[in-house]
Amino acid sequence: MHEFSLTRSLCAQVAEIVRADGGGTVREIRVRCGPLSGVEPLLMREAFAILRREGPMAEAELRIIEEGLSARCDGCGRTFEPENFCFVCPHCGSPKTTAVSGDAVVIESVVVDSAEADDPSEAVDLFGDPGDIETAGIQHTGGGRRESRDDDRA
Repeated sequence: MHEFSLTRSLCAQVAEIVRADGGGTVREIRVRCGPLSGVEPLLMREAFAILRREGPMAEAELRIIEEGLSARCDGCGRTFEPENFCFVCPHCGSPKTTAVSGDAVVIESVVVDSAEADDPSEAVDLFGDPGDIETAGIQHTGGGRRESRDDDRA
């Protein structure tokens, strides 16, 4: 099952986020995926329930945000929502279009409880080779909870 290996990659990346940020217990992982991502959310949740049993994610909740599909026309530059997966631009009729959302799996945030309160202005850059999943950096939210956020994406 594709979702199992993808979720294993997600767990490895979240574990690295936690390790790089000094440890703690993961409370929530928020993931965004769309219809062209190749991910079945129910199967991803089931895989996560199996894989989270050990370590800092044992009590974590996986929240999957299903996003819509949108595309940009390479001809006229306008953005549109393809209907029935038809990627022909409804404005100019061009078949030369590019998906701009709904075609990936992205870690939106990771909420981590720690034993010590952190400086809310401190951030850790965790971008790199994400494998199958795009990742965001960590933003400290203080009060002993840290949350990664994807503030740099459009």
